[in-house]
Amino acid sequence: MTSHAITTLVDRRRTIMREMEVLQAELKDHEKAIEHLDETIRLLDPHYPLDGLAPKRPYKEDQIFRPGEASVMALDVLRENRRPMSTTEITQAILQKKGSPQVTRHQFETLNRKVSARLNSKFRIGMLRKNGRVQGSNRSVIWELV
Repeated sequence: MTSHAITTLVDRRRTIMREMEVLQAELKDHEKAIEHLDETIRLLDPHYPLDGLAPKRPYKEDQIFRPGEASVMALDVLRENRRPMSTTEITQAILQKKGSPQVTRHQFETLNRKVSARLNSKFRIGMLRKNGRVQGSNRSVIWELV
């Protein structure tokens, strides 16, 4: 029993060591690529401030919606209900339309902010009207189609 466990652990260790070698080689390739880019930028603009550049933020992929799907569904919910609705009500209705995927409170709040942002963008182009706010802790906006 112990022999099998040790063999399995050693094999896993060797696998991780190999993955580290691959990642280190990849890191060296990326460092070389950055050096080449820096030299090219210096050729074009010798005074360009390369020291202050920060890496791009990683894109967080949404686990529930495809890109653009949440805003389309939010507008669909408003059209189908034909009444003013709060951001929270719209978010809940969207989740029901998706088959009520199980979401944590944090995921719901994140989705609610995303829906609010999408609705605000539609408000700015005149597709929606704000009809006040819900009284309570989150002061959710009440939305209506124009």
